[in-house]
Amino acid sequence: TTTTTATTTTTSTETTSFTTTVTTTASTTTATTTTTTTATTTLSTTTTTTTVMWMLESGPCAWVGPCISSPNFPENYDDHQSCEIYVPPGVTEVISVVAFDTEADHDFLVVNGIGYSGRYRDTPAGVTPTSNITWSSDTSVAKSGWKICLWPPTTTATSTTTSTATTTSTTGTTTTTNTTTTTATTTTTSTETTSFTTTVTTTASTTTATTTTTTTA
Repeated sequence: TTTTTATTTTTSTETTSFTTTVTTTASTTTATTTTTTTATTTLSTTTTTTTVMWMLESGPCAWVGPCISSPNFPENYDDHQSCEIYVPPGVTEVISVVAFDTEADHDFLVVNGIGYSGRYRDTPAGVTPTSNITWSSDTSVAKSGWKICLWPPTTTATSTTTSTATTTSTTGTTTTTNTTTTTATTTTTSTETTSFTTTVTTTASTTTATTTTTTTA
């Protein structure tokens, strides 16, 4: 009798890998910066009022300081010319005649409604004007004309005339505000990767095979 025993063992290994990724996002941080700029501008307005004794309102007459003269003086004036001299209310000065030569009874300088003409025969010297003064020449015979000045009653013709100036200043303040806003946003993202490896080992069952041989003689 022969007995043969065979044993077979089978072992298998199974490996399984797991990878897990975890992503973490940090909170968002927002920083806001506000800048305010204030500019102040000061505005000044100056008003100057000058008081004049008289002034040339229209026509070709000549006006220099306190004196007014006929056109082209001391040369002859032209035919058919006219001027108007503005006299403000309240004038207290008197007229001083520097020169006076016009065509008598034809070419007139009118002061306070009275016409003056000729050669020093009839002039407005010493008169205080209360209304506008006018000048007119006709169409013939031109003369050297006239020059008159306006002086305070107590001064001479060599005095100077001053003007009264009143200055008013107005100050205004303008405020301008400029606002600048800056916003900064920061986002932080982090990624965490975790790997897991699992090994599974499987052992198969053991199989035993027995063979018996019997020989009979």
